[in-house]
Amino acid sequence: IYTTRCIDGNYPNYRQVIPKNSTSRIELSEEQAAYLKQGIPLLECDEEFQTVHIYADDGWIKILPSNYTGAALSVDGRYKGGSTVAVSVNRELLLRAFSLGFTNLSFADSDDFAPIVAKDTSGMYVFMPLRGVDSEKIRKAVNMSEDNTAAQRRDSDKTLKFRGKKPESRGIYSCDT
Repeated sequence: IYTTRCIDGNYPNYRQVIPKNSTSRIELSEEQAAYLKQGIPLLECDEEFQTVHIYADDGWIKILPSNYTGAALSVDGRYKGGSTVAVSVNRELLLRAFSLGFTNLSFADSDDFAPIVAKDTSGMYVFMPLRGVDSEKIRKAVNMSEDNTAAQRRDSDKTLKFRGKKPESRGIYSCDT
């Protein structure tokens, strides 16, 4: 048994919601998307909004947890665009895009709150970033984690020479394909 209900009202034109000029784009391989699909559920998130932060710059993409300080995911994907992308999204929506097989995400350059478009030959998936998160805070968290990663690499090199083997990761997960 199916039950339907017609809701009367004015709805926005969907063509106005989908950005036409999305010059910033993240392109991932199928392996990288699968890696993120497995890793994103492991990131620490707030209970209410399930927030994760996406940061993309020249040549790499990083997914940070909602608290900015826990383990992060990093892939060497392709990023094409003007300035860096720093947006916050609901992780379930991002996971759904990857589960549907989308590996390309497009962002509007001029607006951190414009819809994110996952698109390929089979269709399109549009979702909104979360408002109220300062993109500058994401950029600072990435810079701090990069400083920590550099320190971990220095420690790693010392450990490598001392013990003769490579130590396990301490919270920064990466995928190089």
